[in-house]
Amino acid sequence: MWEGGISKAKYPELGETAYEAYLLLEKAALDLLPAAHPDRQQALVSTAWSVVHGYAMLTLEGELPAHGMEQSGRKLLRYSLICSWTSSPPKI
Repeated sequence: MWEGGISKAKYPELGETAYEAYLLLEKAALDLLPAAHPDRQQALVSTAWSVVHGYAMLTLEGELPAHGMEQSGRKLLRYSLICSWTSSPPKI
């Protein structure tokens, strides 16, 4: 999508950090559905990456409140992902 004005070619550590963040998210998503079919697991990883990216962008643009919302924001992300991929919503 957009580079955000920072070139990954010029700053390779940015690309490495982004990949590490993706791997962390991938592991968390796969841990959520360890026995699922690989296609379903990959769909969850893609959904999780999209949700996290959208949440981050909306927060940066001021569309979602950021101040004092770290814990509730994490709960919202977790709840959104779990509701998308399980039959019973978790307690928040």
